[in-house]
Amino acid sequence: MKLVLYGGGDSEDTRTIDKQLIKLSMLPSPKVTFIPSYSYDADIDFYNFVMRFSKLGIKRFINFPIDSPFDTVLLAEAFTSDIIYLDGGNTYYFLNQLRKSKILPLLKEFAKKGGILAGLSAGAIIMTPNINTAGFPPFDCDINDERLRNFDALGLVPFEIFPHYKNSKRYNLSLQEYSKESGNDVLGCADGNGIIIDGQRVTVTKQITIFSNGKKFSKRTALKTTLANPNSIV
Repeated sequence: MKLVLYGGGDSEDTRTIDKQLIKLSMLPSPKVTFIPSYSYDADIDFYNFVMRFSKLGIKRFINFPIDSPFDTVLLAEAFTSDIIYLDGGNTYYFLNQLRKSKILPLLKEFAKKGGILAGLSAGAIIMTPNINTAGFPPFDCDINDERLRNFDALGLVPFEIFPHYKNSKRYNLSLQEYSKESGNDVLGCADGNGIIIDGQRVTVTKQITIFSNGKKFSKRTALKTTLANPNSIV
């Protein structure tokens, strides 16, 4: 599979990862579907997305809000893209709308058949086994107004991600505690950084920190323990 998980950031922050995303397609101008987390203000978000990627040579874009009515023509066209990009926002709302619109299984099939799936912040969390990391720490979390109880997500990777990560005591303690309680590895990913998966090859940027079994590890250790095993990518 070809996956790109962004920690967050603006167009300047993400420029390097954006270029790597395009490179994954092996096309000079891949076709991209943008899936916003909300339809409200989606036109503005889509415009900014187009401006961001048109500077890198992309010319074909589709805006596909999934929390407003859409027809089968738009649905089919969206999934003919080379890249599908899940934007940021409230993770609970986004996951709930992806479920209601029955898009989740289509995204998984798209990725397994060779399409490139990318996600920023909430979009990246949804690519992992669950969206638990959206709910903590209490000083920096999404609000579960959807009252979701089922936090299962796409499960395309064997780890969880914590976007907008900051290397501070309170973030680290929260992530260490969660990794011990859950038994899952969590990748703290700062704005402007990300994880690029191309089949068995995994590339991470310098501001990635692993939290595993209550401990904090460097990127080098993370590569050896969590990502470097090809069989760990499902």
